[in-house]
Amino acid sequence: MKFGPTQNRTADATTAAESLRRELEQSRIRINELSRAESLLADENRILEAVARGAVLPEILANLCRLIQEQCEGSLCGILLVDHTGDRVEHGAAPSLPQEYNDAIHLRSVTPEAGACGLAICSGEQVISSD
Repeated sequence: MKFGPTQNRTADATTAAESLRRELEQSRIRINELSRAESLLADENRILEAVARGAVLPEILANLCRLIQEQCEGSLCGILLVDHTGDRVEHGAAPSLPQEYNDAIHLRSVTPEAGACGLAICSGEQVISSD
């Protein structure tokens, strides 16, 4: 089947419009990625500035938790510190976790059976928990 000049132009215009739509969507994706990267860099700089001005560790760790939560939508972040004996964990920061949880985990013994944190501390390996 042969197309006439008008049909060819219509097909060409449709193809060109679809190509432009794809390019526009790719541009939107790149703009969103750049915007997110700029936001992350600004947040990282705020944390580094807090370190440079001598902010206290709990403030720095809480800001780091907030940054992680912003970057990982729907997540909650907490930081535990290992005490000087290496046998227990101490609350470092967890600005969005319930205080009851923070109190319950503070000074808990470190064992591989003590959940993801205990396993990570004892093994020296990263442990990721989905819940």
